[in-house]
Amino acid sequence: MKNLILVYRKHLFTGASLLLFLALLLTACSGNGASASSSLNTVGLVHSDASQAPLSQNTLSPQPCPGKANNLPYWDKIIGTSGDAQVERVSCGKLMLFPGLQALVLVRHHRTGAIADVYVYASISSEKPAQFFNLPGLLHGKAKISVYNTVLTAQAQNSSTLVPDLFREFKWSDGAGAFEQTTFPGMFPDMTRYQAEADQAEVNQGHQPWKLDAL
Repeated sequence: MKNLILVYRKHLFTGASLLLFLALLLTACSGNGASASSSLNTVGLVHSDASQAPLSQNTLSPQPCPGKANNLPYWDKIIGTSGDAQVERVSCGKLMLFPGLQALVLVRHHRTGAIADVYVYASISSEKPAQFFNLPGLLHGKAKISVYNTVLTAQAQNSSTLVPDLFREFKWSDGAGAFEQTTFPGMFPDMTRYQAEADQAEVNQGHQPWKLDAL
């Protein structure tokens, strides 16, 4: 009888230990699942990654253009626009690892199907700003600085399309000494940063909340 009691206690102890192990395992899996679900909810919207966030928070996103760099006629003179071409918009940001801010300038050709040319200038407070980027001939073109200090462009691919349907992103490369086209890491609900930032702005205003859910 004594032997039976000892065997019973041994099995009871083993069973209790196994149950405790399973409980801890389920708790760990539940925590990982919650983290994975949280990550899925932000796929496709604006988020950072190590390769795109070397700058401090206060230097990300567009910044106010200093002094004369905020003056559109000033950039007309720098670029040398003429005829139907006119500077439509200028925005500034830390696009390059150069001192100061850089300017993203959009020139519109009003009589040729709203063609746009995109420029990036450095040393914008000097007498002769230096041009580092030029992307001409964008049909119904648009351009802006992203929240990660990259250049985002939008354009229509052919004349039958009245709205932009081609979106590109350009990032400064120190190694190449130039702006290079880069890809957006998101997949749902947008595959380009231009579209993702537009959707993010809508979601922030309470519109289309379904875009936060990847499932």
